[in-house]
Amino acid sequence: MRKDRNLGILVSAVFFVGGAYLLSESTANSQWYMDIYLIVGGTIAATGLMTGFWAIQQHLSMRRLERHVRGHH
Repeated sequence: MRKDRNLGILVSAVFFVGGAYLLSESTANSQWYMDIYLIVGGTIAATGLMTGFWAIQQHLSMRRLERHVRGHH
């Protein structure tokens, strides 16, 4: 279980960077299909942020649980 603790943060960063790249590409170019890049980039960046918040919440809950278990033995 300890091996994949940071997997959520890694996935979050990958999604957020990918979304930010698509957002920057959509503002740099003005072709007709860049609106799709804008929508997809915003969605992927938001997914990355939500995944990051979820991973941090999971990490903090595991730390609380470990502290609780150690304190009662």
